Parts: sequence; C-alpha cells; structure tokens
Amino acid sequence: MAIVTLDDMEIAISKTLGIEMTPGEIEQMAEHIMSFFGFKEVIIDNKLRAKDRDLFYQMENFKLLKTDNEEATLNKGKRWRIHYWVLNRDYIL
Repeated sequence: MAIVTLDDMEIAISKTLGIEMTPGEIEQMAEHIMSFFGFKEVIIDNKLRAKDRDLFYQMENFKLLKTDNEEATLNKGKRWRIHYWVLNRDYIL
C-alpha cells in the first residue's frame, strides 16, 4: 500500500487547483495539510481549528480528503459521534 507523501499532495493540489495558485502557495498548502497527518492517513476532527476545518472541507470538495465517523456509547448510554478526516489516497496518487 503506497503512502501519501508531501510531494504527492503537492502534485494533487497542483492538478486540482494549480491554475489559481502559485507554486509557493501550492507547497505551503500541501505542507499545512500534511502537517496534520504526519505518517497517518486519518486524523480526528477535534484536532482542527475552524480555519483549518474550512480548508479541509474545500479539499473534500476537490476529492483530496474524505470524512468518516463512528459512534461510541458513553457510560450513561449517551451516543457520541467521532468525526475523522481521511486522505483520499487513491485519488491523490
């Protein structure tokens, strides 16, 4: 299974949004997004600030990221939904 690298993300952003952005902006955006993931493909939504979440929703619109969620039951029976962001590896690569 291939791992999404910073270079992969830069190429994907360039092909998706490149007309509207300079190479420096593409590099900066790719670094910003990948800084949340590190060597993982999934992060929890709670890790994001509102501004970052807006960027992630934009990237979801361009199919570079996906969302996922799961439900957990807390002690008193209350349901808790956990949201995740996932690198869309197949689309990026």
